[in-house]
Amino acid sequence: MNVMRPRTDKIEISGNLLTGVFHIYIFKQDNTYIAYCPSIDLAVSGNSIRNAEESFQESVSIHLDYQIKNKVLLKDLKKHKWKVRYLIKNKKSR
Repeated sequence: MNVMRPRTDKIEISGNLLTGVFHIYIFKQDNTYIAYCPSIDLAVSGNSIRNAEESFQESVSIHLDYQIKNKVLLKDLKKHKWKVRYLIKNKKSR
């Protein structure tokens, strides 16, 4: 029987002023730990809880960085039923 443990982590993407709180469920399936975040539909695996958490941190950072660079972040968040309250753009000084 798999038991899901909800976890809340802050994810920061440096240079883009993006911080979010994500509920992450970690459960064991066979000999593998799965970290799943339904709010962005992202799952990773690891050979331990700690390894799954570290893999999740790295994967979500890559995932969000890709979305920011390709200007699809808002579209994807809305697709996952997020309510976007505000967006702060980082202006480069001239």
